[in-house]
Amino acid sequence: MITTICEKEIDTSTYYQSPNSDTSCVKLLNENTEINANNSNEGIIYDLDDYSKNPTLLVKFKLIELKQIAKSHKLHVSGNKTIIKERIIKYFLCVKSAKRIQSIFRGHIVRLWIKLHSNNYKSNDCVNETDFYTLEPLNTILFENWYSYTDTSGFKYGFDMYSLIELSTQNMSDIRNPYTREAIPKHDYFDLYTLACLNYIMCPSIAKNKHVMKNPRLSISAAVNNDIAISQRGIRRLHDVRMMSVTQRIIAVFIEIDRLGNYTNYQWFSELNKLQYARFYTMYSRFWSRSLSDELKRNLNVTRNPFSLLPLLQNYSEHTESEYREACLDVIETMVYTGLNEDFRKLSTIHILSMLAHVSPAAMLAMPWFYT
Repeated sequence: MITTICEKEIDTSTYYQSPNSDTSCVKLLNENTEINANNSNEGIIYDLDDYSKNPTLLVKFKLIELKQIAKSHKLHVSGNKTIIKERIIKYFLCVKSAKRIQSIFRGHIVRLWIKLHSNNYKSNDCVNETDFYTLEPLNTILFENWYSYTDTSGFKYGFDMYSLIELSTQNMSDIRNPYTREAIPKHDYFDLYTLACLNYIMCPSIAKNKHVMKNPRLSISAAVNNDIAISQRGIRRLHDVRMMSVTQRIIAVFIEIDRLGNYTNYQWFSELNKLQYARFYTMYSRFWSRSLSDELKRNLNVTRNPFSLLPLLQNYSEHTESEYREACLDVIETMVYTGLNEDFRKLSTIHILSMLAHVSPAAMLAMPWFYT
């Protein structure tokens, strides 16, 4: 029941002053449903909890009050009283349904997390006594970090799950038991990364301290994605070619550029002078930092920043031609060998040849379309 009393007789936290009233009188709500009112322009605070306590109260509001409620929930305020009231009721029912769905899904996440952690959560029946990476006893591993699996021979192994994740970063396409070197079954491998996903939700502080990826779900896809295997092979190839002489490296990388669909000559690069090498490095670094998005950079180069030597090469007179040549060669090799997949590596070769056409007259004559 709503009664009208004088403002002086009640506390300001328990009344609502009607916008149409010229007096100091207020409407006090009954004990079952309270509507908080502000002296500001924010309007009436009326949410799902108020509606759940007394659904019939909504019909007692005036049109201007209903518009204030609709506006506070970011709803359209056009229409008559009936339309706005139905719009507000529909919104509250949708919010109620959404909360119910979220509650059910949260329960599913928690139960799955407990199930995956609880399976064989005993360290005394594992073959190993310590974690292979941290060398800590298994009985000291926290419940939320525990992971174990049984191999094809029936032997059970226990781990800190983040130790296995660290191991998997070395070769995401083929994770193996560090004790037997046998491949871990795909379903166990999937459970491991599912736990990484759930731990990021359930224990975000632990997951961040363990350097878990921001989106572990991407790791599940990446682990079975051929692109990762390609980029890993590229990194190994990069390591191998760095053991060659500079001339051999130049020839090798231009052979790879040709294999990616181009027709080049390694002398376009090897016969440059110091100034041309410096221009190539500077132009490419500016193009990299100013013209490419962060996402594209990660796809073009899965390793470190290819232009990490830029601050060291700012003083032109203090460095030799060979130093500039090796710096440019490092960039070219990194971009050609370590793209996420072959399509991105081909894109890198286009960037490289475009820069080369701006510093090498021979390259410009052979590829005028890159210069223009």
